[in-house]
Amino acid sequence: MLKTNRISLITGAVVLVLVLILAFTLPGAAQAYDSDCNLYGTFWSLVPPILAIVLALGTKEVYSSLLLGILVGAVLYSNFSFEGTLNAIFFSDGGIVTNLADSWNMGIMVFLVTAVISLIVYNKVLPSVKDEEGFQ
Repeated sequence: MLKTNRISLITGAVVLVLVLILAFTLPGAAQAYDSDCNLYGTFWSLVPPILAIVLALGTKEVYSSLLLGILVGAVLYSNFSFEGTLNAIFFSDGGIVTNLADSWNMGIMVFLVTAVISLIVYNKVLPSVKDEEGFQ
């Protein structure tokens, strides 16, 4: 067991080193990006995903961790502006309202909602039918 943990740790470290090497040596990887964010391309741009991953693994609350990661990322992106944070989360190109207004994304949402409703109905109705007929 200890040997497999050591092998997986070494493999993870090698993969991390390779990704870092490729990220800094590939042509076009360090292209300048015109952004209003002062923290673009710095260590602080890694904080939201690292925070979300660590919180998800530590607390086992994935949705809350992702929401907190999105919120921290929006705060950093907007240079700590409250209005900019709200715009980044809801109304910018990657915002929730803009993405839900797209017909393709709305079709996926309708499918998911109907699938969840059908699962709820199936799980509520079927156990009562099984109990009445004597199935266990």
